[in-house]
Amino acid sequence: MKQKFFLIGLVIVICVGLIVFNNSKKDSQKTATESASTSNIKQNTQTITYLNKKYKLPKNVTKIVTASLESMEDAAVLGVML
Repeated sequence: MKQKFFLIGLVIVICVGLIVFNNSKKDSQKTATESASTSNIKQNTQTITYLNKKYKLPKNVTKIVTASLESMEDAAVLGVML
């Protein structure tokens, strides 16, 4: 009877140890991947401040989308191709 409890306890301790080790390994891999992707995002974006708010945009903007008639009229007057 004591051997069964000892064996079950030993199996539980081993399983918990494996789970903790596996999770810590995944977390370190995530951190390395996130730091690499963050540096890549910083290189490909630009920050624009408008009305005291900062917006991150891609450096190479190929299309501008407008949703109001006034901005379309302004674009036509300024000769911007939409």
